[in-house]
Amino acid sequence: MWASPTPAQQLSAPAPLVQPDPATYPVQSPVHGHLVDLFFTAGDRVKHGQLLAKLERPNGMPTYLLAPVAGRIGPARQKLGEHLPAHTTLAVIEIGP
Repeated sequence: MWASPTPAQQLSAPAPLVQPDPATYPVQSPVHGHLVDLFFTAGDRVKHGQLLAKLERPNGMPTYLLAPVAGRIGPARQKLGEHLPAHTTLAVIEIGP
């Protein structure tokens, strides 16, 4: 007679990893603050290092968001005046020609 496996003997496959789309790159706020200016429009082609937005931190110091890669930028996901927590995605850039 065969014994059924005990829970310790049962192996389950790990959940598949969700890979980000390699053709896109998020523009994220490194700190929290209020979005005070945008320097792009959805569909614009942006260059690596191009100024995209200005945030104002609670202490009044400005933080500037630069394009991490070159490509075509999508629409802003937040509105001017909104508070952005740190690591909030402001927009996504499609990499490529």
